[in-house]
Amino acid sequence: ASDGRPMRPPVAIVDLTSINNRGNSLVATRLIRKGEIIYTERAIEATQIPQTCCKCNDDSSEVATKRIALSWSSPSSYDVRACRYCFRSMEPASSLTSTVTGAKMGGAHSKESLPSIPMPHLWPVAEYDRKSGGSTSPIGYIEDCYERVLCSKCGSMFCSAACKVAHNNRMGSCCKCESSIEEVIHALFCRKANSDDKEMPLTGDNADQAPDDEIVSIQPAVVLAARMFCSEVNRYRTGTPNKVQVSSAEDDSGPFYGICGDPEDITPLELGVIQKTTESSALSFTLEPAYLALCENLALTGFELEKFSLHFFELLAAVAARNGFSIATKSPFQSYYPALLRSVGGRGTPEHLHAMEDIARALGSTEGVLKRDMDREIADQCAARLVALFKLTARINHSCDPCAEVRGQEFIDCHIDLLAREDIEPGREITISYINIGRTAGRVSDRNRRIRELRARYLFTCDCVRCTNDGNLK
Repeated sequence: ASDGRPMRPPVAIVDLTSINNRGNSLVATRLIRKGEIIYTERAIEATQIPQTCCKCNDDSSEVATKRIALSWSSPSSYDVRACRYCFRSMEPASSLTSTVTGAKMGGAHSKESLPSIPMPHLWPVAEYDRKSGGSTSPIGYIEDCYERVLCSKCGSMFCSAACKVAHNNRMGSCCKCESSIEEVIHALFCRKANSDDKEMPLTGDNADQAPDDEIVSIQPAVVLAARMFCSEVNRYRTGTPNKVQVSSAEDDSGPFYGICGDPEDITPLELGVIQKTTESSALSFTLEPAYLALCENLALTGFELEKFSLHFFELLAAVAARNGFSIATKSPFQSYYPALLRSVGGRGTPEHLHAMEDIARALGSTEGVLKRDMDREIADQCAARLVALFKLTARINHSCDPCAEVRGQEFIDCHIDLLAREDIEPGREITISYINIGRTAGRVSDRNRRIRELRARYLFTCDCVRCTNDGNLK
């Protein structure tokens, strides 16, 4: 609103199960014009996906030392450094040099190693310099002069003390949350941890790769489910035991109530590892190794084990797999470039052309010419990629001819905008596309591709108008 207060979105949640078995859906409550932002939503849960197994990368004799000696320059298991709560990118300008050197440059820098981009002081994330001041708290948090916070035990980074407090209020402890995710990855996706387990082979898109690879393709939904599990355990522990209930499909007090997903979806979605069964030759999947690792790491009591069961964890994984969105946070370059334009006097000036040459060389171009895909390279180096769950957007049904689309929020990290693609009349159901629908409408091959992808990833067959019309073609 004009006074700064949030406005109620022009949508209503309507149960369409009795009409066409579409479940809970969003319906417009007023006329929504084409191009209008219907609402902006923050993720109820999100996570980055680690790229390595920390337990296997560290020798057991070194783990304890590294847990208490991490610094700003310590390597991270994530490809982009970001705040663990708001997921704002915390990559300094020197991260762009990884295009040339092949590895991100963290920690203190000499004059020779400073980034070669022009006017690096305009980059919104300052370099990490041990000599820039700051303090260390008794419980292991390091705060620099820019009020950024680092946990010296687990390596979690926060863009501010407020984000650190908010994260720990939600998760209980950054160390417990990070170690829980590490345990899940080690139990399910690490070849070293499963090399002797002949009954539960690893699965995933890269399961047929070379046996000496340490890790197979990590399933983002399982990692997100682990974070959701930690959040729910902490919510239970910090609440009144006789009032706080464990979230489930029947628990309307939980943050995940009303979002589709069932434990029975684990096998169709191929989440986890293959479980050997003697009753049937059909494949069955289980998340039990990850669940046991979580229970041990979080030290669940016998009473808590009854409430937070394997069935509950599989429910969270199914919800994450069927409703999670892949998004990217804002790249610092998006703030840096407009500031650079103002400093050089605008586009087309000699200073601007010279600055573009310097940026191109910083990204590895020997000719000083920006290539078409260099903006994507910058985003890969500086923007955190997440899998996130949005409670309201998760209720929107799919259509191959949608009237709305989801876009990453341009100014606020871990938020999305729902944008109208056409005029939406009051009472009309709002739909989005769960997949890349492409531009080949009217082709039978395109319809078959959409059907296969929707069945594999979301476990339903689309019967929208576009699919019906394409199916009638010869």
